[in-house]
This record gives sequence, structure tokens and C-alpha cells, in this order.
Amino acid sequence: MFGLDLDSPNTPIGVKQYPDGKFELLTPPKNILIETAISLPESEVFSKILIKDTHLSDTEILKELDAYFADFNKPLAIDFQRLEGNKIRVMAATQEKIKQLCEHVPSTIKVCAIDNESYAIARALKKTGAITEKKFGFFYTQGNKIKLSVFENNHLIFYDETESKNHYPQFENIKIIMLENKSYLLALGLALREKTDWNLYPWRAEEAQCVHRRGFIFLAKSMLYSILLYAIAHIALMGLLFSQEKYNQLLEKEFENTSAQSTTIQSQKTQIKTMQTEMLALQKLKQQQLPSLQLLNDLNHAMPDGVFLTQLSLQHNQIQLSGLAVTEDQTNMLMKNLSTINTLAQPTLHNLQPDTSEPPYHFSFSVSATLGENA
Repeated sequence: MFGLDLDSPNTPIGVKQYPDGKFELLTPPKNILIETAISLPESEVFSKILIKDTHLSDTEILKELDAYFADFNKPLAIDFQRLEGNKIRVMAATQEKIKQLCEHVPSTIKVCAIDNESYAIARALKKTGAITEKKFGFFYTQGNKIKLSVFENNHLIFYDETESKNHYPQFENIKIIMLENKSYLLALGLALREKTDWNLYPWRAEEAQCVHRRGFIFLAKSMLYSILLYAIAHIALMGLLFSQEKYNQLLEKEFENTSAQSTTIQSQKTQIKTMQTEMLALQKLKQQQLPSLQLLNDLNHAMPDGVFLTQLSLQHNQIQLSGLAVTEDQTNMLMKNLSTINTLAQPTLHNLQPDTSEPPYHFSFSVSATLGENA
């Protein structure tokens, strides 16, 4: 991971960390797109510690956070980090600010993470050993403003911007240091991000779009194959109808010319009835294909985001579905949607198990159901 302070002309800073905790700085490769973390200033980020049930999944927590910010009048990018016990640290920023921030990134850099500026600097101070106290603070000058951040047990407890440090409150028993090279520490802290950190870059939306695109491609292929089979059957049926019409004309002509041969005519009439029965059977087969197309359409609408099918089979009245899902909650949503399809009876989930062979999908599953009377 590389880190970059957009307010500084310095190049990105990369870090390689060893098992013993030591790390070394890396030089960014030349002429290669660099994956880099950048940061938003503290004044643009909503940061808060909330209490949540430890049994809630990430998806459930995000839904509750969406409801928590429901009254906010601008679209937000939200993420969180699980802390000790039942606490989570929530980070949120407007998508407009994130978009404006990314517009200033050089073309040779790919943004893969957006962090909080104060937490990134505090991380660098801790990792380098410049700060060992549980309570500490730092301030630096940017333009005509002085920015002060105070931490306790790795949590930001105070932040303010002013034009004079004399306006700041006095903190007893707290070490406050002045940063002379804020850009270096910020880039270093961004490069030292841990996997459990939050990420305000809208990666969840990109992941959902990727899953949606894969599901759409699979469904489009299935529909194309169904239409092709329908077209072949329709062409064959039209050929039979055309042949039948020509044969009927021939029979009528023979009947007019050979009225004396009643026995032959009666036999030919019997053949005509037989072919008409076959034609009706073909027409019935055509009508039976329409519910199959409707079933495929119903299955398409039943697929939630984050789920796509890898196999579909139909034998007698039994239908078997196999697929992959990003989360277990999305398989539950799939089963709920399948239960609303009138042509399916008793949809049952089988073999739900972890499967990381196809990232970002984490679960594989299979579903069986019986075609109802309307199928």
C-alpha cells in the first residue's frame, strides 16, 4: 500500500512491514499505475463511536447506519470498524467531497482507499515510536490555520481549527507536539493502514455493480439460448404447416378427379386427420414453451444483487439451481423471492457453505423446487 498527501508535491510513500514490527520505506515503481490511499481532512469526516449488537453481520450494521443517517440531505459514503466489545467506530463523508478529492489525484495513481487525516497521522506517530503515551495530541499549520487533534486510547477526543494556538483549551497531563513535516507523517500513516481499517472509497457500490453485471450476462445468455430454441421450434412448426397445406390441396384435387375411388379417399381422409392431430400436438408444445420462458423471467427477477446462478437443470417436475453468493444474507433474500413465484412449490436451500474460489463471492449453494400446476 502507498500513501499520498495531496496537499504536498511529494511522491507517494510505500511501506513494507516485517513480522517483528519493523518496516522499511519503498520507492514507487515508475510508469506503473500505483494503488494509493489518500485522506479527507477531519473537518470533512463524521466520526463517532456507536454501540451495536455483536451478533449483527456487516450487512445488517450497514443497513442500520443507513437508517441512522436517513435524515442527511446528501448522499454519504459510510464504513465502520469493529472495536472491542460491542462498539464500532463509524466514519462517514459526503460522496460529493470524495468525488472532488479524487479529481485532484494524478493520472498515474489509482485511489483504492480513503482515510481520515487525523487518524492516519496518529497511526504514523504510534508506529514510528514518536508517541508512546495513551493520551497525546499534535498540531500543525496549514495555510493561515492551526489544526489540533487530541487522542486517548486511539480515539479522537478533540479536534479544532483556529488562527492562533492561544485559543486552544489547556489539556492537563497530555503530551502535545508540533508537526514540522505533516505531509511525510500523513503519507506514512496512510501507507501503514491495517486491513481492519474503514474505507470511505465507495468500493461496496463498485462490488455490487460487478456482481450485477455478472448476473446480467449469465441471464442474457440463458435468455438467448431460450429464444434460439423457441425460434428453431417455430421454424419447424411453420414448415410442417406449409407441408400440410400443400398436401391438403393435393388431396382435394385427387378427390375431384377420382370420385369413384371412395375407399382410397376415405383412407386419405384418415391420414389427414392423423396429421391434423400431430399438428395440434405441435401447437400445444409451442404453448407449453411460453410458461418456461415466464419461469426464466421470474427467476431473473428473483435474483438479488450479490447472487448469480452457475447451473440450472429441469428434469420431470423437479428444478435444480446452483450458484454463488457474496453473503449468507443474500441467499436468504433469494429463498424469500423464490417463495413468491407461483410456478414453484417448496423451494428448499441445500449445501450452503463457504466458497472463496470465485472472489468476491464467499458462499456456494444449491436450491431444489417442484414445478407447480401453473408451470
